[in-house]
Amino acid sequence: IVRHQVKDFDFWYQSFTHVTGGTHHHPNRGYIPSDRSIHRVPGKPEAALVVHEASDVRKAQAFMEDQNMKDRMEAAGVLGKPEIWYGLNLQEGTF
Repeated sequence: IVRHQVKDFDFWYQSFTHVTGGTHHHPNRGYIPSDRSIHRVPGKPEAALVVHEASDVRKAQAFMEDQNMKDRMEAAGVLGKPEIWYGLNLQEGTF
């Protein structure tokens, strides 16, 4: 789960979802992403939440800490350091 503060939600959203290279499209991710959802925070129009599952939470964490990812987030208008939470899906028996 990632909570971003963004300059402009609509610009960030377009950057994130753009089919031909948006910030969500990364060929060297190292894990398989799935079940993505994007949310706005009520009463905070410039806050965005992204939730998705990863086939390997350790690789997801390394990916989010990579400088290339930080540069892409900055280019998409993310302000400051995002809040990131990692967890294991206990409903699927992963622990």
